Amino acid sequence: MRRPYVLATITWAFVAWSLLPIAVAFAVSVGHDPLSAASGFDLSAYRAAFRSTEVRAVFAHSVFLAAATVMIAVPLGTAMGLGLAHLIHRRWRVVGGLLLVMIALPHLALAVALAYVLEFVVRIYLNTGPQLVGHITVALPFVALIVWTRALLLDTSYEEQAADLGAPPSSTVTRVLLPLCAPAIVVAAAVAFAVSFNELPLSHSLCTSPSCQTVPMFLAVRGLVDLPARAAALGVIASGLSLSIFAVMLVSMHILRRSGRIFLPLPSGSQGHERI
Repeated sequence: MRRPYVLATITWAFVAWSLLPIAVAFAVSVGHDPLSAASGFDLSAYRAAFRSTEVRAVFAHSVFLAAATVMIAVPLGTAMGLGLAHLIHRRWRVVGGLLLVMIALPHLALAVALAYVLEFVVRIYLNTGPQLVGHITVALPFVALIVWTRALLLDTSYEEQAADLGAPPSSTVTRVLLPLCAPAIVVAAAVAFAVSFNELPLSHSLCTSPSCQTVPMFLAVRGLVDLPARAAALGVIASGLSLSIFAVMLVSMHILRRSGRIFLPLPSGSQGHERI
């Protein structure tokens, strides 16, 4: 069997291209200009960023929004994904199509519409609360589709066996479906965090107070007028935080695999479970 050298080359080339801006930003943040022969290593931009009260507040608010989005969107999206996997009537396919529409919908258009509804129809002040509503709105479809896709791949014999053994529907969900969907739920949580942390149009349109400024908002305004090294340092810190979330996701999945809590569903007629 031939090894997929072409596919592997394309994949690693894309990964390298994706990480190139972060590498360039890191070089600029430590005082090295990649376009000249000048070199150096200076962490003053990072020290200035960590010492700035404004920067710490911006990062704290972004992390709070992302964590709150995960805590709300993941349970709701998981329930929606599991529900859609068990609702086979044709009209429920429209719901799945609407989830795809929500993902494809431009965030700027959604931000303008939500800002109008919340400020002039619901009549609430645009601050952290509306921001959180907007972040949950864009993260929920991702969570639901990820869990839905995983649930569709599960063998229905697991639920049938649980029912034959006398398990009520609630126990089937908590002791069968949720453990089997654990990889998808972990991935969905990481995606929801990243979507919320990097969201700009909704964060900007749903906030009129300086106290609810996020990292993308801060970089969009200050990155153009601030010192290049300091702006690059903030970008590197934000990228590192997002990448660390996915690192936690990989570690969590590894722990679940080692503990035997994750199984691959075998085709109907197969015996036993296969651990992954």
